[in-house]
Amino acid sequence: MDLLKRVLEKAWGRDNRQGLESQGVTEDPGFLDLYENSSRKAYFGKESWAVGESHSAAPSSADTLYLEIVEGLDRATGRELLEKTRRLREMDPDAARTSCLLAYVLLLNGRLDEAEETLKSWMRRNGEDAIFLVHLARIYADKGDQTRAELTLWRALKRDPNEIHAVEWFTSIHRDRFGHNEYVRSLQQLTSFPGGWRPQLWLAQAMLEEKQWDQARRYYQQALSVLEEVPSDVMRTMSEALGNAGREWDIVDLLFSHFNAEKHGLIGGNNLLRACLGLKDTEKALAILKDLNALKRPDWREQLQYWAERINQEVAAQKNPKGLKTSPVSVLTLENPVWSHRLADPDLLLPQKGDKAVRIAFVSCSCKLLDTVASVGDDAERRWARLIPLFLAEQVHMLTTAESLTLITIKTGGSGFYSPEEPFKKDAIRRMGRKVEADYLLSGHIDATQTPWEVRFDLEGLGNEGCQQNLVGTLQPGNPGNDLLELSRRVQRVVLEAAGVHRSLRPIDYRLPLGDCFNLYLDGLCESLTLSAATRNCSPAMLYDERSLLDRLLNLALEDTGSDVTRLMFVGALAKSKASGSEVFKQYETVVKRLLEDHPLTGFARDSAEKTLAALYH
Repeated sequence: MDLLKRVLEKAWGRDNRQGLESQGVTEDPGFLDLYENSSRKAYFGKESWAVGESHSAAPSSADTLYLEIVEGLDRATGRELLEKTRRLREMDPDAARTSCLLAYVLLLNGRLDEAEETLKSWMRRNGEDAIFLVHLARIYADKGDQTRAELTLWRALKRDPNEIHAVEWFTSIHRDRFGHNEYVRSLQQLTSFPGGWRPQLWLAQAMLEEKQWDQARRYYQQALSVLEEVPSDVMRTMSEALGNAGREWDIVDLLFSHFNAEKHGLIGGNNLLRACLGLKDTEKALAILKDLNALKRPDWREQLQYWAERINQEVAAQKNPKGLKTSPVSVLTLENPVWSHRLADPDLLLPQKGDKAVRIAFVSCSCKLLDTVASVGDDAERRWARLIPLFLAEQVHMLTTAESLTLITIKTGGSGFYSPEEPFKKDAIRRMGRKVEADYLLSGHIDATQTPWEVRFDLEGLGNEGCQQNLVGTLQPGNPGNDLLELSRRVQRVVLEAAGVHRSLRPIDYRLPLGDCFNLYLDGLCESLTLSAATRNCSPAMLYDERSLLDRLLNLALEDTGSDVTRLMFVGALAKSKASGSEVFKQYETVVKRLLEDHPLTGFARDSAEKTLAALYH
């Protein structure tokens, strides 16, 4: 999580420190208006003040006290912190970390003049420092002197144009005041400072969003020319941004020579391997795999085995392309609602199904798009081909006595989801259903060449060829809520009538969000599907930006706290992240625990979430 982030009205991470409230500090001092009368805030949390260098190999008493203070910032009273920090200054008077931390504690106690003098005093002895200047600017802003704050912020940027708090604050001011174009111009200003690379990275990201590929590449090249070694977060963010933009060639060309397995690990390697295989460059892919295997990490074994198999498939295809007879389409079988995957004791969260429960398989829809949409390969429309059966299967499983499963079609080799333009042949989908021992099979076709879209379903009994029901509905893709819920109700009625199932009781609070939150919920199902596929080594969504995916699920859980499902979906997503071989889940430990403290679950949902998190963060 960035050390400085702009926080909008519903700020996650806002922390009410009761001990400080009793001394008159009622708002988290980490939050600061971007500028006078701004509705947005910048965040200077405790991490931004914690300069944690140690002066010796073995921890000293000053090191121990320093860590004790930092760990206690959220719990101790302002007076206690001040006493400890002054004791630390006596033990370690010249250290940057001591002065920075003392200034922060003074700020917590509302002693702005003393905090300012602490920072200035250290710089008089040691020279100007970008981090100290940023915090000095923050104190001026707290005092209401915005002009002086922005001038000091500019001094910090001239000292270090890569200081993340300064860059974020400076560019956020320009964007908030004048819009996106001024945000870009503010970054361009910073590129003139010697030694800069972070502004170039952010400019490249902005250019990618505007599809100015050559400009983005030039900014990335400028940043890489300054960096002697590419930090792991830079390797990750560059490969994620380029991957999401479909620029696989640029990933390999810009980053392959900078890859260091020990430094960049599996996360950096995954994105490079995806790009190499996308370009069919098995030589470079094998080189990356060899370096990762050399580290002998047991927790990477499954993922590296997956990449080894993918490389072998590509090598075989290149040697004997006509000899390969594998189907271009594979089927991913998902039992139970997708949000329940990888949760502890999932059976306790779902309605109990009897031994003779009717099994209904919901198959990915075919989807006919307008030629102008199909030509650009936009997945925004095609995702409905998997989202509709995924949602209908969940509804039938949670609300009736039927046991549902979803059959998601993917491209063999894991390069993406598969959705044909014409309906599947009847024999093909019947084979899919019989393979999973389904009693009934529901398949559908979406005609997206008209507005509203037309959706046709066929429910077929696999044990009785004469049992077949048809259903036609419509869907407004821009606002699908009411239409999709109505489709679900109609499908349930057909299932109840044709398959002889009944309504069921639910062991958890299964309520769907309303309005805009329902659209977020549908997005969440797609994100959950992507992660479930990743745990099966399918990786169909080319998961370049896992953090953004998890952030979207976290946002859903924060927006909709009225149902157990969205919080369980986020907890399950973290478990899937770990199961896929990623380490990104580790960065969400504090966030997910805070989420469940502020919005606690109850009953079986609480027990499952606690058990899942205990296994993740033991």
